[in-house]
Amino acid sequence: MEFLGLNSISKVPLNFVNNLKKLKSLHFVLGGRENLDEIEENEIENLEIIRVRAFNSLRNISSFKKLKRLQIEDQIKFKELDFNQALPSLRDFKILNCKTFKHLSGLENLNNLSQLRIYKTDIDFDSFINQSFPKSLDIFAFYTSKTKIDKGIKERLLKLGYKDGLER
Repeated sequence: MEFLGLNSISKVPLNFVNNLKKLKSLHFVLGGRENLDEIEENEIENLEIIRVRAFNSLRNISSFKKLKRLQIEDQIKFKELDFNQALPSLRDFKILNCKTFKHLSGLENLNNLSQLRIYKTDIDFDSFINQSFPKSLDIFAFYTSKTKIDKGIKERLLKLGYKDGLER
């Protein structure tokens, strides 16, 4: 099995995922769970966590060593993520509509990250932009949903040499 979508699950143990050695894509949509701590080192390349009630931690992000694409969306209790170890395959990271998300660190450990999209979080852009970013980063989009602020941020990112990926 290469793809597993878990929809509307709550309190189901996840340790069975560790036995799916060929799993490439794992998607959590709806339901409720605080974390994915039961998942050990794996071969997963695509991970999506969307509208999972009570989700608040991805402490074991380093267990996803083959991860190429990560999307976290609509998580009201998810406040921080630290890429504390290298994830050499991660190319695309999106954190969308996580309104209490304040802290994203360790991006310098993502040597091949080419796309970063941040939308509607509590990250302070002025502080965030001062950290080190991977040289591979090409598309960098940061949106607050406030038109005037977003326009200024986009202009700053363009001056730093990033694209927003929405050009036609």
